[in-house]
Amino acid sequence: MTFPAVPTASYCGASRTARPRWEETYSDPRGYKTTETAPGQSSSWGEFEGRRWYQDPNGFVYRVSGAYEQQDPIESAVRTAGTENGGGKLLGVSSSDPAAYVVEIAPREGLSERRYYDAATYLLRRVDVSDYDGHTRISEYGDYRKVSGRMVPFSRTYRTDFYSGSHSYTVVTYEPVRASAASLSIPAPRALFSLQGRDSVTIPAEFTDDGIIVRVNVGQRGLDLLLDSGSSSIVLDGSVAGDLGLALHDKRVESFGGLYSTANAQIDDVSIGPLHASSVSIDIAPVDDVLAPGAAGVAETKRAVGLLGCDFIASGALEVDFAGKSLTLFAQPPADLQAKGWTELPITLDECVPLAKAAFSGLPGQFILDLGAYDTILYDHYFSQFKASSAPSQGDPVIASGSFIGGDEVRFQTYTMGTLRIGDLLAMGVIVDVPLTKKAQERDYDGLLGRPTLANFVMLFDYAHERVYLKPVT
Repeated sequence: MTFPAVPTASYCGASRTARPRWEETYSDPRGYKTTETAPGQSSSWGEFEGRRWYQDPNGFVYRVSGAYEQQDPIESAVRTAGTENGGGKLLGVSSSDPAAYVVEIAPREGLSERRYYDAATYLLRRVDVSDYDGHTRISEYGDYRKVSGRMVPFSRTYRTDFYSGSHSYTVVTYEPVRASAASLSIPAPRALFSLQGRDSVTIPAEFTDDGIIVRVNVGQRGLDLLLDSGSSSIVLDGSVAGDLGLALHDKRVESFGGLYSTANAQIDDVSIGPLHASSVSIDIAPVDDVLAPGAAGVAETKRAVGLLGCDFIASGALEVDFAGKSLTLFAQPPADLQAKGWTELPITLDECVPLAKAAFSGLPGQFILDLGAYDTILYDHYFSQFKASSAPSQGDPVIASGSFIGGDEVRFQTYTMGTLRIGDLLAMGVIVDVPLTKKAQERDYDGLLGRPTLANFVMLFDYAHERVYLKPVT
């Protein structure tokens, strides 16, 4: 909902959805800022003097680098559409009313996008995206009006082929406002959990074969959560949310490795060891993992009923010491880490998860550093590039089965890769899993560096400075 503004004025646009949700956008030549307000939470995003940013409902602010868009094959094809090597193809004119020119972009098997442009006005009316999971997401735009010299859709609707509901926005008004009406500068971040002046705190945790378990107290209820750097939020299982009597908002269905229900909620009081937070925005999703007796460090069966993700990790600089089996949250990263043998690895946080560059057997890619992943996973679109070169495996591959959050069974083929280079570090003989279905992958990154691989390092997650530090376990 952004648009060019005249140099001497700021503009504000407001929109509302059929659900109880509001967006308000301020814009001027320096950039824009949008704030979305919904029951129990508020988030904002924008661009200021060329820098894109996002502030999540718990106050953490991160830079949006565009790494996902750069990797996305559909986005890449759209950027080159109309050029000699562009991937777009005009299919013809639709029989709909109004008639529309239909342009198709299909950069890979299982991925396609169709755009419908009004045949009379050339305004974009609809976008259909078919993803690896076999489902289609549909965005529709209507009621175009001229605002500050630009045609703006006053109605937007988003729906999918796997859910009967839809998400619709209607623009209420655009109007000029005083330049001082809103600050467009990047807001200061807020830490969800405060160290209250301490340099560091030790977080009680159990390091097991099935994950790092952290005890989280919600009011008077103790819950076991998995520490998960691959989670963009704090997540609780739906059954636990019901037991706690949480009010659920924005209920919807998502798809990854199967369909699953999700929603948003808010918790009044949360504590983790010596840390405390109030009014915590969380997500609700199916997370219910049983740790078998006999797993390392576990005397009896435990039930993990959620994920401890971005907002906790971003509260400081989090050290994960697999050798010492300890978690330490620092107010600031310790000094002179590189002089002490640590490797600094740049990351991006576009969806509040650490995305880093790495290379398996010399092939570069970008991967999520995912403490919550049981294995290191290479998606098919990345792994298939090895097939034309030397085999990356040693010995006979093993077939295994597992699942992603959607719960559908996924079969994997296990390989031992020759090398993994991450930053200045080189590892040999890294075991990876490759899904045997193209549906079990994301299109805008190449896989997950899971806990078995990351456990070879002491790690320090420094989200505030977009860095992760690694030190090999000796």
